Amino acid sequence: MKLNANCTRDVMLILEKEVTPKYDIFIDNISFYNYIDDCSEEYTSEEFIYHLGQCIQEGLVIAISCNTQTSFGYQVRDLTPAGYKFLANNRDETIWEKTKKVFNEAPIKTIGVLFKISEAVAVNEISKFIANQSL
Repeated sequence: MKLNANCTRDVMLILEKEVTPKYDIFIDNISFYNYIDDCSEEYTSEEFIYHLGQCIQEGLVIAISCNTQTSFGYQVRDLTPAGYKFLANNRDETIWEKTKKVFNEAPIKTIGVLFKISEAVAVNEISKFIANQSL
């Protein structure tokens, strides 16, 4: 499946909103529908679960996979520090749009690459901000 940057960000934003230290969530192809109202675009349950799995494998999310006879999903425990950093770098819409533009032109498209691009864009924006301050 092709990596969708918007879906990756939406997954992370939803997890940040829903998961707390005392409350984890289960997301599968059925419960996924409880969260799609917060998405920036429409995704299939397969696409959403795939991107959640990629975020887990990339070390942005702490979760365990859960299989039943009728579904496959994840019990999400928390975001990792890297997951929170990804969100901090991509929360601002202006920075996110710049990140997506660079990512869409990149020859390699992985969540790791998306993370590095977002970090570089955020650092660049912070550098501009600091340069405009009278210190």
